[in-house]
Amino acid sequence: MTSLIVLDAIARHPGAVKPTQLRLELGLPRGALHAHLNTLELSGWIDRRPDGQYLLSLKAWEVGSQALAQSGVGERAHPVLEKLCSEIDETVALAVLDRETATIVRRVEPMREVLATAHYADRLALKHTASGRVLLAFSAKETIDALVLRGVEVPSQAELAKTRSRGYGLVDPKVAGEISAIAVPVYGADGTVFAALSAIGPSHRFNANSALGALQAAADEILRR
Repeated sequence: MTSLIVLDAIARHPGAVKPTQLRLELGLPRGALHAHLNTLELSGWIDRRPDGQYLLSLKAWEVGSQALAQSGVGERAHPVLEKLCSEIDETVALAVLDRETATIVRRVEPMREVLATAHYADRLALKHTASGRVLLAFSAKETIDALVLRGVEVPSQAELAKTRSRGYGLVDPKVAGEISAIAVPVYGADGTVFAALSAIGPSHRFNANSALGALQAAADEILRR
């Protein structure tokens, strides 16, 4: 049980934390804290940096994302997505960071006799997609660094900074083909981004920037649910 308390304490920090800080917060003896940190590291829940500080591992992020997917967030957001889809008349989706991809937890498509010919995947690459760019732009630096160490392609620092600055992400035109897509962050009650809300459609018909206002309003509505 104490190991879970230590894990929770690490999770509350926005970045890496020193063992001395954890000892002050938790009131644990040095030896006991070291034992719990060692257990969490060996089981893959935390990573130890070269400077001796600890932070959550990707395993913790992965489990958190899966918990989010199983918590019914897609179901709760479904009415909002239906309303948004009706308003912009294009496919909309809610995605979370899951392992090495942006994973769609809910998608709503417009009722047309002929839909876009492209197949919209459920697992999206992080580097080139609008949702992937948003999810990483608002993730902790340690999360991005861990993905890079695992060989996952991620957007450039310049692209992530641009996404954060303007508050939305666009699909990489080099790989988009005939598809246009835009995504915005969805915030939780604690002020952190837990999902990306996107709209996608054929570029000959869909102007991604024209859907920005509707996407942002829908993201705000999901927060209120």
